[in-house]
Amino acid sequence: MHIPDGYLSPVTDGVMLAAAAPFWVIAFNRVRRTLSRRTVPVLGLFAAFSFVTMMFNVPLPGGTTAHAVGGILLAIVLGPWEAVIGISVVLGIQALFFGDGGVLAYGANCFNMAIVLPLAGYFVYKLVSAGSGPMSPRRVAGAFAGGYLGINAAAMFTSFELGLQPLLFHTSQGVPLYAPYGMATALPAIMVGHLLVAGPLEGLVTGTVVFYLQRSGSTLVRSGEIAKGEGRRWILWGGLAALALAAPLGLLASGTAWGEWGNQQLKALGLGFVPAGLQKLQGWWHAPLPGYGLPRIGAATGYVLSAFIGAGAVAVAVWLVGKAMVGKDKTSHPPSQKVEYSSRSKEGFLSKNIELLSRALESGMMADDRSHDGGFLQSLDPRVKVAGFILFIIAAGLMRNLALLGVLFTVALWLAYVSRISILFFLRRVLFFIPLFTAVIAIPSLFTTPGIPIWHIGQHLSVTSAGVQSAVFLFARVTDSLSLGVLLIMATPWTDLLVSLRWYRLPSLVVSVVGMTYRYIFLFLHTANNMFLARRSRTIERFSGEANRRWMGQAMAAALTKSQVMSEEIYLAMLSRGYSGEIVAVDELRAGRRDILCLAGAAALTAIILWVNYR
Repeated sequence: MHIPDGYLSPVTDGVMLAAAAPFWVIAFNRVRRTLSRRTVPVLGLFAAFSFVTMMFNVPLPGGTTAHAVGGILLAIVLGPWEAVIGISVVLGIQALFFGDGGVLAYGANCFNMAIVLPLAGYFVYKLVSAGSGPMSPRRVAGAFAGGYLGINAAAMFTSFELGLQPLLFHTSQGVPLYAPYGMATALPAIMVGHLLVAGPLEGLVTGTVVFYLQRSGSTLVRSGEIAKGEGRRWILWGGLAALALAAPLGLLASGTAWGEWGNQQLKALGLGFVPAGLQKLQGWWHAPLPGYGLPRIGAATGYVLSAFIGAGAVAVAVWLVGKAMVGKDKTSHPPSQKVEYSSRSKEGFLSKNIELLSRALESGMMADDRSHDGGFLQSLDPRVKVAGFILFIIAAGLMRNLALLGVLFTVALWLAYVSRISILFFLRRVLFFIPLFTAVIAIPSLFTTPGIPIWHIGQHLSVTSAGVQSAVFLFARVTDSLSLGVLLIMATPWTDLLVSLRWYRLPSLVVSVVGMTYRYIFLFLHTANNMFLARRSRTIERFSGEANRRWMGQAMAAALTKSQVMSEEIYLAMLSRGYSGEIVAVDELRAGRRDILCLAGAAALTAIILWVNYR
């Protein structure tokens, strides 16, 4: 449904830009009043979902292809005007970076897919589901109907715009200057495929996601409008990542979408000529990643990387636009709570981040409770678990095969499942900070690793194939190693883990310091939080930067003095209870036949993986 450069005259696209402008103005005004800091990430998520969805091409009668859009889903989840902005950003990213849709046809593409499609589809959805509850099947039926009719309305506008070009813009001999096929050809060619295939596909995608949100108990479907909650974002982000990994399925559909042919393809179709305007305008914009591919990289790998790059670019762009519209003080809290949040937003950088860090560490400490569940790993001797996981981590560091790294990560997920650890809880701890931080570290290797350039950025900077490979391997290895380490900690009581490390002759002093640091870091963070809270409760005005720095220095000195006194008190308390420098566990560690078999199995699996890796 994308209209590429050259198929519309600049005059037509100017008219379409003018027609779209009032809708954009209304959308920005509406969204500025309703969007909040809590819903901006949701808008970015579903806009990225729309981007990836458009990469899945399906075959149509006649040898052409089509794709779903996801615009009606975004309208249902967040609102029709939010969808106007989100899909407009998606179409801009597609045109600028991937050459999908023309830069000179941006106005028409936005009018069709970012305005007509979500507004018409949302109207149908509300019409069908009017008066129904959030969990009613009529919501799903309305989502399907809205998806089906919305995309067909957009397809009809597209066929009108293309079909009118030969009539409005042609030479004195009647030869079309831009789109070569008239209304009699364009209208049935586009509409038949969308009525029979693309429409049901859009309806199915929209209805399926709404059905999932209902059955998962997501807050996205509990309010009067399906879109004002946060829902289980981690599952949705994970689903987006899985969809991006499956993007190469869109390459299986052969052929090109109707009306998106290049000059050579038009000649191959037997047209006999290439319209002069199309020949002049097509290809004037050189997209960095044309056709969702990277040079010198396989089609499937390039398609997956493009899916992640594009989804990330869309999410970041939507987030920036949303943050600019929301402003600094606007939140989704009710009016009675806005003042409290606004005052907290004026806190110092350090106080806010200490509070966030404290919450994250407390959440991690709660994971220690899972080490006492009756799962598979919890029942094993901790010394066996330490040895087995060290073998797996060594294997992850030595692997040179991405498929094997994926196998090892799958093993970690399976171990989490049989150990009664929530997969979602596990993934949130594995995929949040460290892999993302590693990805940032790996970015320079894209440019500094010697190899064959695959993408030039300016005159002196280029991404090499070896750099891409090294960055991907670094990210995968760190993710595998981190997942195994987190799993070991979550399935082993902390004291038993320390005793196991001491059994392997790790110095007693090191083990003691690690144990005390892990436990008492929470206490010091609580102390810092209490100091900030006490100051905030005694003041009603905002301090100057100099006053904040002076108070911060005094607070750090007080915390240091308190920590020194507390360390002496803790040490004396430990001596009075018989501490001799050794870590003591209440239960004696005993390895049985089952533990030995599990360790042998871990060693065998490591040997097999390494053998496959090096053969």
